[in-house]
Amino acid sequence: MAGHGSAERRVQRWGGSIISQRWVLTAAHVLQGADGDFYDRKTITVLAGVIKRPTEAQTVPPALEIENYIVHSDYKTEVGVPSFDIALLRMKEDIVFDHKRRPVCLPCTVGVSEVLPLPSQNWTSRCHHQDMVLTGLGGADYRAVSGFVSGWGLTEKSPWASEDLVHGAISVQPRELCGAALVNEGVFCANSVGVDACKGDSGGPFVIKRNGRWIQIGIVSYGSSYWCMNGTMGFYTSLPKFMPWIREQVGTDLVYT
Repeated sequence: MAGHGSAERRVQRWGGSIISQRWVLTAAHVLQGADGDFYDRKTITVLAGVIKRPTEAQTVPPALEIENYIVHSDYKTEVGVPSFDIALLRMKEDIVFDHKRRPVCLPCTVGVSEVLPLPSQNWTSRCHHQDMVLTGLGGADYRAVSGFVSGWGLTEKSPWASEDLVHGAISVQPRELCGAALVNEGVFCANSVGVDACKGDSGGPFVIKRNGRWIQIGIVSYGSSYWCMNGTMGFYTSLPKFMPWIREQVGTDLVYT
């Protein structure tokens, strides 16, 4: 969980995922206020390993401060729909890993390559191959891809943000079913009957499991409707397509194929 506001009162909360000891991955639009300006980094903190929204009576891990954050240079929002919706938060100090705080596997890195067969080509070609396999968009390699989306957003049980980290099973849909809200090749759509990401889930991960490894393939970005949980499409920043950008930003903090 990440948030914007003072230590006493976080006025906004959103999701993110740990990708290394120093980096957290999220959506770009969560870092932008209603006035269009990006938040001061000093007002952003991260709670790692939390599965229940903390209260004053609970003992929770201390909030982690960020050193800086990087928003994709092509990020923009038009008519409420973001594109190139990806950002990285760099922590001031290393995140201490334990049974609750672990990095997720990313496409085109060693953790994924160990469980997926890859053609013996250069990194760009191998990354493209993983894009086809992991997001189900690979023509002859196509197969249904299902996974889980998680977050702290609104639920059908309450008009307020969830007190617990919740998750739901969804499936990547063929691009021809995504509709006009599919803005570019850097996005895919997914849904399931009665399950959808909702307001407050932005920045959170869409993960799939392959041979015992949890692999993040998407970031919660936007929806095709204001209302959630009614079978409408959710739209996700496609991580395989942005791995070259992530590699450029984080460098050797990740190990690539």
